[in-house]
Amino acid sequence: MSRAPRVTVGVPTYNRAAGLERTVASVLAQTFGELEVVISDNASTDATAEVGARLAAGDARVRVLRHDVNAGLTANFNAVLGAGTSELVMVVADDDWLDPDYLERCVGFLDAHPGHVLASGSARYHRGEQLRGPGVDVDCEQDDPAARVRWYFAHVVDNASIYGVMRREVLAGALPMPNALAGDWMLIGRLLMAGRLHTVRETVVHRSVGGTSASFQDTARSLGLTGAQARHPHVAMARLIREDIASGSPAYASLPAHERRRLGTACALAVLRARPLDVVNDALGPLLRHPRMARVDAAAHRAVRRLRGQGEGDTPYLP
Repeated sequence: MSRAPRVTVGVPTYNRAAGLERTVASVLAQTFGELEVVISDNASTDATAEVGARLAAGDARVRVLRHDVNAGLTANFNAVLGAGTSELVMVVADDDWLDPDYLERCVGFLDAHPGHVLASGSARYHRGEQLRGPGVDVDCEQDDPAARVRWYFAHVVDNASIYGVMRREVLAGALPMPNALAGDWMLIGRLLMAGRLHTVRETVVHRSVGGTSASFQDTARSLGLTGAQARHPHVAMARLIREDIASGSPAYASLPAHERRRLGTACALAVLRARPLDVVNDALGPLLRHPRMARVDAAAHRAVRRLRGQGEGDTPYLP
């Protein structure tokens, strides 16, 4: 390339030989051309390495990072977030794909709004060829950083914002993403201390249902977390979010200690308050998963959808 790209698009991957090519092709087909693609292969044991090498050989904008050993899901995600030297950075999951104008619209929004640190498209969820439904768009436009953070944790659901375009300078101060349940939520919360978040609804990131995010239990196993966190994920998420804000991340260092603790507690309670039936479902999960309780479990999930304002036909894929 004759000049440095404005956007680095990272694709963390592991054993995704069958879907990786579609993901990368959707990035290379963007109407915004000032980009590079960094594929981070987490020591795949299938043909992913061969697919990545072929993609890099076919387009000079593609390069491959290869881990000799599997570094874990979060470490691989952090690797691509930190790769490159471009002004802007984003991540695409290795089984997802983008609308052709995704980068053009998100980068254009950031160029026009210097106070925003992240712009993402809306999400649509698919199982194979079947559209499952939309995601839940979140905008955090408040002037006060703490107000933005509180709003985010009270309204985040599927967090497609993590697949938006971010300003690298701000992202560097928020990394690394924690290896924890809701680690991606915590990363966005840190970013919001520095600026605003907007969802550009005219363009879409298409997300595939499945993989390690298929359930909290699968996510916990992939992250190497404890059994208690897998059994009570929402309580664990709330606790981890509080700790990150109150004392963990330097992104909140501009706040006095007592305000950090207050904000952390408020965000943890907001997460639980927004998901009361999920918390109950966590506690009663072993009982509800018994075959004789299938109808009760299904009714509980329908109630959760109604509380979130989602109908049967437009429910996003939620772990």
